[in-house]
Amino acid sequence: MWGLLAYRLLGMAYSLAVIYETRHFNEPSLKFLTRWGVWLIALYYAVALLSHASARFHRTAVVLYVTAWTLEFPICLVFWTWIHWVLNVYIPPFFNYSAHGGLLLLLVLELPLNAVDFQWKDLSYPIATAVAYQGVNLYYTVTSGPVYPGLNYSGAESALMVGYVLAAILGGYWLGVQTTKGKNKTKAA
Repeated sequence: MWGLLAYRLLGMAYSLAVIYETRHFNEPSLKFLTRWGVWLIALYYAVALLSHASARFHRTAVVLYVTAWTLEFPICLVFWTWIHWVLNVYIPPFFNYSAHGGLLLLLVLELPLNAVDFQWKDLSYPIATAVAYQGVNLYYTVTSGPVYPGLNYSGAESALMVGYVLAAILGGYWLGVQTTKGKNKTKAA
């Protein structure tokens, strides 16, 4: 229990440091899925810390964990395989590596310590979040141009990217389900 609490305090501090790094950017936070992931993880750690004090936060922590975990897969995979190579703006290294891999690593390392059990019925939470983000992305694409290279919602490249993201979401969630089969559920959220 104390080890998990200490780990979550570390996770909270790290995610807040990544949020602090966003001061280097002028773009709105909602425009990029990476920022959604960073904020989801910070919110998860805040609620998970509260779950140590009160069991009523357990379910919310689980929902935030499975949502953040699931969305971190497309955030990392799409960034490093698609976007990073064509991005022509400077991204501070700490933010770049932390937001596109470090935070996912935190979640992966925590999974054996917590009581989160991925259930297919909970896939609706990350899907709903991804759909909400897609609406935001579409808005920015229509009003000010594509947020990401190749994603302009017309043509094969856009369809390929959307399919890639969907596959990464489903693959990440499937990995969570497979990893938590038969997991001891007596630990804190």
